Amino acid sequence: MNTNKIIQHSSSTVSAVEFDYIKALAKRNYVGHGINCLALKKALAEYSKKTGIVLTHNGQAAVELALQRLKILYPKKNEVIVSGYVCPAVINAILSCSLKPIFADIEVNSFNIRVEDILNSCLSSKTLAIICTNTGGFPDDYISLLKLKIPIISDCAQAIGSSINNFPLISLGMMSIVSFGPTKMITAGCGGALICEKNNYESIEKAASPELSVKEYFKNGFLPTIGQHFSDLNAGLAFSQLGRLNEFIKKRHIIAMKYYEILKPFIKIKFPEIVKEGKPNYFRFYFISENAPFLIKILRQNGIDARSSIAHVIIDYFPKTNKCVNLKRMANKMVSLPIYPGLSNLNINQILQTLQLSLRKG
Repeated sequence: MNTNKIIQHSSSTVSAVEFDYIKALAKRNYVGHGINCLALKKALAEYSKKTGIVLTHNGQAAVELALQRLKILYPKKNEVIVSGYVCPAVINAILSCSLKPIFADIEVNSFNIRVEDILNSCLSSKTLAIICTNTGGFPDDYISLLKLKIPIISDCAQAIGSSINNFPLISLGMMSIVSFGPTKMITAGCGGALICEKNNYESIEKAASPELSVKEYFKNGFLPTIGQHFSDLNAGLAFSQLGRLNEFIKKRHIIAMKYYEILKPFIKIKFPEIVKEGKPNYFRFYFISENAPFLIKILRQNGIDARSSIAHVIIDYFPKTNKCVNLKRMANKMVSLPIYPGLSNLNINQILQTLQLSLRKG
């Protein structure tokens, strides 16, 4: 296989014009937290319909800030329910806040968190929050979860642009977070944001500050803060990318439909079940197959960087946790295909042809 020609599994999608704002930064001779950050915060507020926007240096920090706020509100609760299939950054945030992760299984026909398992095995009097991670941009079952009256943190690191009943997932739950990492739906190269209502904003913003005012220190003593830094250098790109979000989703949807067309005739292929009224952003396109290792091997031999996972089977690292039977059963059956907007028509056709080839051989 010629690795110089491999089609990467994920990638940024940026254009030269998105960096024109840097000329203005040079004229101002300032790249700190300024007018670009304010513009990004305003745009996120308009999109999410929530007024409290705190910019952070990554998505994990945004989760930490949300959990720290909940600890203040509910000091006797210390358990956070999260999927057993998740990014390590989410677990890092939980443990950094001295909280206990409680792992829920995935659904029978998708890698989304299983509501039934939450009800039967995870909820307790110590439950502080449920984190919905919306695997691959496919919405979790918010309609059922919101009925539990447990604070929900809507992790939209993969799911900005996804919705349920036409409500963006970023607008659901008590608080939500996004990530602007290099290969996320919208990128700033780094960074993230926490989205909340006004009643939680002041406390969270203070906790995120690099430093407090001298007056505040003298009044309350030295209060440690997380010290978040997000600059105009990054915010300008994220702001531009947010304006292209619908364009990105449209391109991902077109590619997804082409994949579905190729895969649907094969009865042994299973697709992730989408919750009622849910619309994924297709941050990832995956399907489930007993022949997943073989299909991935053929795809990779032909220059397609297909993946067997888009998160971590976190329960493998916590051997004393609950069993997560569905996750154990499905962990080695995923095939994830490239689907980012930067793929050319030539790239897409190569993937489709190679996919057909692998399916015929498999």
